[in-house]
Amino acid sequence: MVTPDGHAVVIVDGDGAWERIGVAGIQVIRVHPKDLHRLEVEDSTTTIVNLAMPGVIELLGACPRGPTSACITTPGSEHVVMLRGVVVMHALRPADPIAVHVRRRRRTARGVAAGENAGALLQLRRVLGADGMGVSLAWDALQAQDLCDLVHPHVVVLDLGLPRGGHDLVVHVGLRRNVPDLVLLPAGDDARAFGEAFERACRRERIALRREALAALAAPRAPGSRAPLAHGISM
Repeated sequence: MVTPDGHAVVIVDGDGAWERIGVAGIQVIRVHPKDLHRLEVEDSTTTIVNLAMPGVIELLGACPRGPTSACITTPGSEHVVMLRGVVVMHALRPADPIAVHVRRRRRTARGVAAGENAGALLQLRRVLGADGMGVSLAWDALQAQDLCDLVHPHVVVLDLGLPRGGHDLVVHVGLRRNVPDLVLLPAGDDARAFGEAFERACRRERIALRREALAALAAPRAPGSRAPLAHGISM
């Protein structure tokens, strides 16, 4: 059992490099994914799970904790893509309150949903539409990426098994100025696929350093505002 004292960032990952990053005002504690279900944290603690760590996606799907902060990075890399509001589900259940956790947002929120189950996507659009959310639908990851660039969604529902780069799409939206919440449906071998997508992005994008990401979490902010991410993003 891990119970941090005071303000801390708990990183659920197998990479010990996190513990060697010194950032003023942040206590970094690394937890192996096998201990995630036993984790107890204080209200002042931020928990971030690495989706490229084997076992993390499976644990999030088996033990849903509600929306959680996440990241994507690989061992030996100094860089990281930060995500927020991540939910993992093994099936798209439009009536499930976790699937529609976006209801906490303002009624004019925008969404993108991408998958091969047309019936489930249409039902999801009806459910969220009843709450005032406009949802654009896509049938492959590249189409979903184009929609994300066009409508700037507040939430993305994504089947990671979609053709043409579902994992690359997650990295892509993680690099946006305003990162959407994510509802992810696992595809199998997701940790490896996230790691490969991250490495591809590192070769073509400017990606924040891990130290920058942690420093952004420690930055002072106005009461009630959401914590900033590493590259000027507000959570």
